[in-house]
Amino acid sequence: MYLLLLVLFGTALGSTNFDCSSSDSLVCLPKGYNKNEPPSSTRNISIAFYINQIQFNSHEMELNLEILIQWKDERIYNRGDKETKLDIKLYDYIWTPQISALNENSLKVKSTYDILIISNKGSKVMFSRKYEFKIACYMNFDDFPFDKHECPFTMGSYKGKEEYFTTDGIFDNSPRRGLLVNVRDLNEREKVYINMEGDHSVSGFVVTVERHIIKYIVFYFLPCVLLSLGVWLMILWGNTYHERFLFLTIISAILLYMVDAASKVIPCDSSNFNLLQIWMMIHVCFIVLTFMELKIVHWWYLKSLPKRVNEYSSKKSRIDVGYFILYLILYMILVGGFVCFILFA
Repeated sequence: MYLLLLVLFGTALGSTNFDCSSSDSLVCLPKGYNKNEPPSSTRNISIAFYINQIQFNSHEMELNLEILIQWKDERIYNRGDKETKLDIKLYDYIWTPQISALNENSLKVKSTYDILIISNKGSKVMFSRKYEFKIACYMNFDDFPFDKHECPFTMGSYKGKEEYFTTDGIFDNSPRRGLLVNVRDLNEREKVYINMEGDHSVSGFVVTVERHIIKYIVFYFLPCVLLSLGVWLMILWGNTYHERFLFLTIISAILLYMVDAASKVIPCDSSNFNLLQIWMMIHVCFIVLTFMELKIVHWWYLKSLPKRVNEYSSKKSRIDVGYFILYLILYMILVGGFVCFILFA
């Protein structure tokens, strides 16, 4: 159900104290003024909004909005030489836009009073009010932390053609909790998609939300690389099986701690493995392979004890360097495939 932001006040005009022929009010209406007939001029809506919070798990965005609607109604006379605040009694007798929010989940009116002003130039009317909205926004986290979400805020005017209803947005684009926020206008396809039958128009804006990726590179992507490199170097530098096993245990504990920390920042309703999880799983697999390699080399070492020590030492060095190079090649292939998937998928 659509909630009306602004409603038509009162009933038909009838006999009023604002008739220009009998009223000495600064703002008056001509005889025969019909409040149900919209003016023929363009109506502009200016929206200043601030993002309160973005709720990823419930797929909602909470906005504080101040909506300023401006339109021209040349039938209204302003006898003064400056802008005049409209008499509240006149609200019932003039045409005002009927605007609906099309995709809000909840609405709260925050301002106590509306401000309606009549300009002396071209009979421009300005109407302002503050609201708190929660808008629905479907989010997909499969590409986390490279995910990008577009949250539309759409409004419909049901008394006027599309060319008479346009918006100008003023928005707060400061970073919110490590996020990048941008705003764009609805494109024509988006307007047509939500349009309903009848003499009306649709306008609004789209809030685009992205993440500061540098944070995830520093705390997750880069440490995984360094831990894997540490495991490979352990193959060359570890003098004994026990030293290697100790290094491997320490690095595995650090990696498991990172996996646990990452699980707390990943949105819980991702339908598939997201990119951060895949990245960490690649490195977990390498750690497991290193552990298997360590066990195999140790078994081979025990089996080779009867042979000459010098011959074993020579083979051991060649095997360790060979495994290090093999791991490095495989790692570059897997990571290269991961990067290509991000860029071209």
